Amino acid sequence: MGQIANLLDCTSWSEVGLGLMDAATKGALQAGKPMGGFKIGKEAGEWTASNFHPYLPPETYLTRRFFSARKHGLVDAIARSSSSNRTAVVALPGGIGTLDEVFEILALIQLERTGTKLHVPFLLMNYYSFYSKLLDFLDDCEGWGTVSKGEVASLWTVCNNNLEALTYLAEFYSLPLSDKDEHGTELQTCGKEPESNLHAFVKCEVAKKVWRCWVDSPVNLLHVNIDIIDIAMKIFESGTSRDLEVFFGVAWEICYVHVACCKYLQGQYSVEEVEALAMECGLILAKEQNLSQIILESDALTAVTRVTAAETNGCLGHDYQGICSLLSSFSSWKIKHVKRDYNRAAHELAQYARQKEESHVWKGVCPPMVVHVIQEDGV
Repeated sequence: MGQIANLLDCTSWSEVGLGLMDAATKGALQAGKPMGGFKIGKEAGEWTASNFHPYLPPETYLTRRFFSARKHGLVDAIARSSSSNRTAVVALPGGIGTLDEVFEILALIQLERTGTKLHVPFLLMNYYSFYSKLLDFLDDCEGWGTVSKGEVASLWTVCNNNLEALTYLAEFYSLPLSDKDEHGTELQTCGKEPESNLHAFVKCEVAKKVWRCWVDSPVNLLHVNIDIIDIAMKIFESGTSRDLEVFFGVAWEICYVHVACCKYLQGQYSVEEVEALAMECGLILAKEQNLSQIILESDALTAVTRVTAAETNGCLGHDYQGICSLLSSFSSWKIKHVKRDYNRAAHELAQYARQKEESHVWKGVCPPMVVHVIQEDGV
């Protein structure tokens, strides 16, 4: 979604839910493009824990009870008022709700009831042949005479991967494709090989250290060489929807770590989300240093409470599940809540890292830039 947002230079609209919906949301934010959405109180048969999104600003999305409001909003978003407007409908793999939206929007395009006389590209993303049987069914409908021959094919474009989608949109709107679009999004991470989403999320050594902790993964992520979406489809086939949620949640957290090492994150993130990520990174560092006993200190009371109680529900459940899994590998650990005034050393180190944009590890010695803080605290 980030590549399409960059190519079309447009606002991205999504259902701002979990799984692939969240991947689309974060992709647009990472591209630095505006993001909006329509949240539904009940997704995939389950009521959400809150009407509020965990990291999107409240003015960028609406929470509604019924799908009809979401579909109306999405159709309004794609309407082109002039030939200079560049919009598209991109349908990712999904369930009953996705199919409901796909066919209603498809019908509105067929009947020219989208609020615009200008054509709007409709891309059906057939990752890993996800929609192939649906396409076979529609071919059968032609045989039965319920739809005209070639009718459905004229309304959308089926794409098997991101490059096909980008190429089609670039040709439709007469836009140039950059090398970055053709070969994958460039993420400056380890610097050891040309960057791609697959390398950043899975194949980089930093990522592999994280995936080794997922001992019951339905797919061996340490030996894959296929696109991220294809990996997701394999997980969906072999595992559960929860496994898919874990995969995307952890993959994006890995991306946060990579991106934070070289540039500031686009978008807004809650204090709890950032604190959970910091805890996870600290625990991974402690394991790398072969420490067996650790103490975590944080001035985020919510994060401390959830780790202490081993709460793994809610939108950040995958973060806390990862933290609890890492903690179980230490012989002993303790987590303490400290007031911000008593956590000055950590904040001094954070400011130093932000200014220098470098990685340092001090073991057995005090970091020189916080000596004065330690002395003032009388430690």
